[in-house]
Amino acid sequence: MRTWSTADDLLQDCLVALYRHWRKASAAESVDAYVRSMLVHAFLAERTRQRAVLVLRYWEDLDVEQTAAALGCSAGTVKSQCWLRRWLLGRRP
Repeated sequence: MRTWSTADDLLQDCLVALYRHWRKASAAESVDAYVRSMLVHAFLAERTRQRAVLVLRYWEDLDVEQTAAALGCSAGTVKSQCWLRRWLLGRRP
């Protein structure tokens, strides 16, 4: 289960990317398909970042600040990604 704030962040990222690449998107055969593809790539990138947070925190034993510096994000992002990923892992059957 994804959180609404994560979904909102993904959508905002896609809208910014769509604006930056509008010439290419508008030239595509289907703008809808182009945007769907962007959303899928953003979703996969988000999952990759969540995995990276867990690996750095628990495998490499970095603290929150070190993990944030390694990934170029805030300490709050590291904390929320850790919580979300651990929660998702705990819900699996």
